[in-house]
Amino acid sequence: MERYTFDWDFGASGVGATGAGELLVIGVQGGKATGFLAVRVTTVDKQIYGIAIPDGAFIEVPGQGFARLADSYSAGAQVSLSAVSNYLTVPFRNFIVVPALAYQQAVTSQSVAKLLSVESSTNLSAQGKQQLAADIASIPKENTAIVPLPVQPVHLGSQTYFQPQKTQVADLLTKWWGVDPSKVAQVTRVILYNGAGIPGIAGEAAQQLIPCRPAGRRHEERRQLQLHADAGRSPARQRPAGQRHRQGYSASGKSRASPPTRASPTSS
Repeated sequence: MERYTFDWDFGASGVGATGAGELLVIGVQGGKATGFLAVRVTTVDKQIYGIAIPDGAFIEVPGQGFARLADSYSAGAQVSLSAVSNYLTVPFRNFIVVPALAYQQAVTSQSVAKLLSVESSTNLSAQGKQQLAADIASIPKENTAIVPLPVQPVHLGSQTYFQPQKTQVADLLTKWWGVDPSKVAQVTRVILYNGAGIPGIAGEAAQQLIPCRPAGRRHEERRQLQLHADAGRSPARQRPAGQRHRQGYSASGKSRASPPTRASPTSS
């Protein structure tokens, strides 16, 4: 039985105050993400902060479990937004996609001034893009600080992953965003179970739900949803009850035993 876990981020109290905005810059080459830059622009303090996240950062990706952050982009920029927001506990709602070369130049030169002019995709409105460009232009270049996400390389066979270092990351978030990740509770976690026997249906359902971000929610909530498609099957195609839930998959992809059950949506 397939099991997909993803998170809805409703925003952290005190983040995104007047005069500050968050933006996720995604560097892309050949249709694949090569790097992510979490940017905070604050016109009050006249500062631009950025955390460069490598494509191999190993974090929880909505709908995919723990994976390389680059894999999130294959499901869309919205999934990348959710993954970064949930990990950093900062609500990133806007993104721009730029060429990998422009991304690298921005990180190396410590300047995001040219990124908006080379974006190939964004969810910013024309007015929002214009306002952001004006805000960036009003901040002196020397007031921009971009640092790499503190990570520890992990080698698995021929693959190299980067495990974020929680303590150092928490220090950056406290200093630049005023957020203490250990005290932020803004995520609703939804678990989808596929009890229908149709491969991939839970993943498809998860991808449809991920972009939905209800507004105005600040409380922590945990829901478990179980999908069953047997009701729409003919009797000849329905499996015996004892065979419907033989095996499940955790968010990490490992199989686990799963007892027969038919649960309706619950909240706790």
